[in-house]
Amino acid sequence: MDSSGLLVDDVEHQVFAWPRRGEPGDPHVVVVVNLTPVERTGFRIGFPVAGRWIEALNTDSECYHGANRGHGGAIETEAVPAGGEAQSALLTLPPLSAIYFVEERS
Repeated sequence: MDSSGLLVDDVEHQVFAWPRRGEPGDPHVVVVVNLTPVERTGFRIGFPVAGRWIEALNTDSECYHGANRGHGGAIETEAVPAGGEAQSALLTLPPLSAIYFVEERS
């Protein structure tokens, strides 16, 4: 994560990602937005902790009259550095969308 707190600030592709900061002990949340009418596949985003992340909100979901593109409800990070973080995941970012990922805890 850079000094601005952004995990991704890709002006060329108009993709931005940042962590939501809650109370101490709250699960981490990562917000990712694609501000273009172009789907981005294989877009690597850094995550602050390793593990499974639940897709808590996807504005391309059918329930919002979208095309239901996304990650089937969850993603797993891998040990590939990105965005200043040691963990990352390759994402599909639907056009003109926002996706919220919440850290899964057992």
